Amino acid sequence: MSKFKNADHRRLFVYTMACLTIPIITLGKGHLEISVVSSILAICLFCFDPTFSFYKKNLPNYNFFMKCSFGVGMFLSAIGYAFPNYSNWLLLIWGLPTFLFGYSYASLIDNERKNS
Repeated sequence: MSKFKNADHRRLFVYTMACLTIPIITLGKGHLEISVVSSILAICLFCFDPTFSFYKKNLPNYNFFMKCSFGVGMFLSAIGYAFPNYSNWLLLIWGLPTFLFGYSYASLIDNERKNS
């Protein structure tokens, strides 16, 4: 498959994961204003950026993964914002599955690129 021929796709996947994690981590750490701005930016990028469109078309269940992970992460971060003593645990509950699934997508991109 030639859809992942370019080596930039590995770097661009890190960019998409950063757009997912920055609003959630900033809200979980108590930076409400930064989180609101970065959430709006992340949602706009998810809807209009060609990089996200490429991954939505070429990776199975990528759209569901991003929406579900962002929604659950923002929910848990909002709880962590309200209860700062539990913020780290809530971010851990969200972060481990998100990074494991993200790593599986990144390895899928890398394997497809090596096979082509």
